[in-house]
Parts: sequence; C-alpha cells; structure tokens
Amino acid sequence: MHDNRVVVKGHARDKEGGKTTNADQTISIDRATVAALRSWRAVQSHEREFFGDDYHPGDYVFTFKDGRPPHPDTIRQRFDRLAAAAGLSRITFHDLRHSYATGALKAGINPKVISERIGHANVGFLLQTYAHVLGNDDRDAAEQAAAFLIGKVWDPAPGGDRQDD
Repeated sequence: MHDNRVVVKGHARDKEGGKTTNADQTISIDRATVAALRSWRAVQSHEREFFGDDYHPGDYVFTFKDGRPPHPDTIRQRFDRLAAAAGLSRITFHDLRHSYATGALKAGINPKVISERIGHANVGFLLQTYAHVLGNDDRDAAEQAAAFLIGKVWDPAPGGDRQDD
C-alpha cells in the first residue's frame, strides 16, 4: 500500500512514506471529522459492491466511483473551486497546516502539543514562527496571570472595593 500520490513531471505516482521521519506519525482527529470519514467510507463501500471486481484495488480516501485514485491536481483544483465558492482567499494545501497552527494557538491549545501534531522538531520553532498569533502584550499577560492566580477579588473600577464571591 502506498501512502501518498505525488506529481512527478506532470504524472501521478504512488509514493510510500512522507517527506520526513515525522511524516508517518499518527495523530488524533476530532469526532466530527471521524463521522464524516466514516460516512464517506460507507459511500465507498456501496460503490465497491456496485462495481464488484471492476473496483480499483487500493484504500484511497479520494477516489472516482470505481475506486481509481484521481490525479492529485484534480483534488487541488476541486479544493480551489470550493474555497473560492466559500469566499476564501486562494491557499495551498500546505497553507492549511499554517491555518491549523494559527487556529489552534488562538483556541488556547498548548504550543508543545501543536508543535508535535504538525511535525515541528521543537516547540521553539513553532513559537518563533507564530509569535504574532499569540498577540499577548505585557498588560494582557499580567491580567491573565492575575485572573488565574488570584481570581476576581478586586473591583477594577475606581475605588477598588473588594467584591463578594
């Protein structure tokens, strides 16, 4: 079984493994994505039954109805059309990785976890690359740390009266 379909001199080729040793790692995916993939797999199973012996061997996610894997450019072009229809700027598949990292940081996910999920060798590279996303300035850091450590004990309004908890 091959893991990837790549384009070499305009022709689609099957290629085992990824670009780096981390490329073959297993990561978790969310329940909504799992449900969508299971639903798609059920559609493919019906197609496999319909085509019988004429169904192309392989276990690809993206296929024609008869199981043949499409040329990778076909997938990219379809993605481009869907993104444009959704009003998104043109982005590449690699940009999706950056979009994930940015969204995960904004969601408050631990940078070490994000770094491991996207295959960075160390968290320092992720933090250096995406520092602008975090956007915390010194005052934000002070307020966040105080909220965590001491809670809301003082009213920030003039007079600073103690609040009842």
